[in-house]
Amino acid sequence: MNIIHTKKREEVLDTPILLFDCTLADGSVERWSSHRVKAEGDEYEARLLSHGDFHLGLAGEESLDSGSRFHLELSNVDGRISQIDQASGWNGARLRVRFGFFDLESGQAVSELKAVFVGLANPVEELSEATARLSFVNRLSVLRASVPELRIQHRCPWRFPATEAERLEAVDGGTRGRYSPFHGCGYSAGVEGGA
Repeated sequence: MNIIHTKKREEVLDTPILLFDCTLADGSVERWSSHRVKAEGDEYEARLLSHGDFHLGLAGEESLDSGSRFHLELSNVDGRISQIDQASGWNGARLRVRFGFFDLESGQAVSELKAVFVGLANPVEELSEATARLSFVNRLSVLRASVPELRIQHRCPWRFPATEAERLEAVDGGTRGRYSPFHGCGYSAGVEGGA
């Protein structure tokens, strides 16, 4: 199999194709592409009609979150997308997008496959008898980060340790570590090493 970076420099190229592997909440995997092809033993349905807001490229220094979101328009003529939406839904499904060159006569990959995007699905945006529109956000996107981690509020969000055992747990979280309900407060007066 050819390395993708040497393959792209050839004078006559095979067809460049994006492969979409979508793992649903129930663990089943849907595989789509713009053409019916096989790669690594898996068959990809020719369901992709179009995609947008998705650019292959490296982020510049001024870019914080390049390629953070994109959408797919899929064929829904057979009702497959509607069935999945009714059964398990799309929200939270994991998507992996890979790029490679394919020989369309044989339907086989003629280069290695490179991952270009890994993300999570939002709920279905548009669903009709003919098409479905899904959007995905990069799983490492800063749009998903909650900053600040703790919201400003009138009352303290942590549990106050009332007993000596709770103050002892507040020092280092005890067996639960930082997940202890008293660790965030940290109040541990009267305990060795406490605050």
